[in-house]
Amino acid sequence: MNKLPKSEQFAWTMGFVGTGIGAGILFLPLQAGIGGIFCFLISCLIAFTFSYISHKVYAKLFIDSSKPKDYPQLVQNYLGNIFSLITAVLFFLLTISYLSIYVMGLNVGLSEYLLSLNVIPHPLDSTDWFPFLIIIALTLIISLNEKIIVKIMSLITFPLIILLLILSFYLIPHWKLDYLFYMPPTGRQFFAGIFYNIPILIFAGLFFPPVASMVLSHRKTLRNKEGVQFYSYRAIKSAQIVLLGFSIFFTFSCLMSTPVHVLKDNLGSNLNIMAILAKVYDSKELSFFGPLIAIVAIVTSFLGYYFGTKESAKNLIGFFMKRYKNIDEDEMSNVLDSKKITFSINIFLALYLWTIAMLNFNIEIFIGLTSAPFTALLLYIIPFIIFTVIYKYRRFRGFSYYMIIIGAFVLLLSVWIGDIITYLG
Repeated sequence: MNKLPKSEQFAWTMGFVGTGIGAGILFLPLQAGIGGIFCFLISCLIAFTFSYISHKVYAKLFIDSSKPKDYPQLVQNYLGNIFSLITAVLFFLLTISYLSIYVMGLNVGLSEYLLSLNVIPHPLDSTDWFPFLIIIALTLIISLNEKIIVKIMSLITFPLIILLLILSFYLIPHWKLDYLFYMPPTGRQFFAGIFYNIPILIFAGLFFPPVASMVLSHRKTLRNKEGVQFYSYRAIKSAQIVLLGFSIFFTFSCLMSTPVHVLKDNLGSNLNIMAILAKVYDSKELSFFGPLIAIVAIVTSFLGYYFGTKESAKNLIGFFMKRYKNIDEDEMSNVLDSKKITFSINIFLALYLWTIAMLNFNIEIFIGLTSAPFTALLLYIIPFIIFTVIYKYRRFRGFSYYMIIIGAFVLLLSVWIGDIITYLG
């Protein structure tokens, strides 16, 4: 078996880590703090076990395909056109749900930041015009050269991760031992907290989009399936370990330095943990740089998923053009890349996101009711169906096979299960 250079192994692993550690982690400590640290740790082990298995299964499908294509085309080869369309729709819904979360977080976070700097006299996130201005600003950024934006984002990502790590260490002197042993008043609330935590943990550590690119790269370098599978699984495993360690340390540090009543009071406010810490501690550095780091992280995550959402929308348009119009691939590509289509998609997304920002749903609940189910259907149930109906995968039915369907139901029902446990309590 050919060997992959260690530098390339490291690059893919850290690329996955950079994709996984986005703005989602900034909302994690609020939900995690309600059930306490021990509840959070149990949730981490469950969520990252499911996440690792789903990413591994996802990679397996690309490794076994004759040519690594995008996921809807891969599903089409296995399950036909209907499932391919379902997959494309789910991709679009998943990415647009991410945009929704980021724009709600940016609307509230930026308003709070400007208020803390005395730039504005009162919060603006509940107005119609403030989120409108945010959407206009984001749209102007998106209209710039896409390659330049992606390059800037790649340069910003790892400094942001380092800054979050520095913040985690910065908070250590503020740790209070009492917070470590906090437990909810009842056992039912503890177990409900486990289920409430799982969707946002999955959200905060998802990195499947670049997996197909990794498989294609490994194929060109290694030229044998065994090597591609070995190094792909290794990169996914390494990334999950780093993500697990980072998520635990960052969240643990935030929880150990933030009173539980503050977390409870701000749960549902859509404020990120940076803004909350800035209010808790009388520190000029933290008050200025903490929320600013969070805003930059949210904007970069938003931009990354915006381009993915736009491509998903084009794929859906292309699917219907291919099905209902007599058009060849080159002509369809020209139509999809035209200014008219791009402008229409941008206007649709801008109006949708403006509406979402004004409605300002609870981010934690929104993740559990939208992003988590779409992730379950896309990364768990569809692979489970492929592994069930395709003959060559019968020999792979084992631990991973059963865990992906269990993970699917946990993700689909976690919020409902948490609500039922809470209601019974």
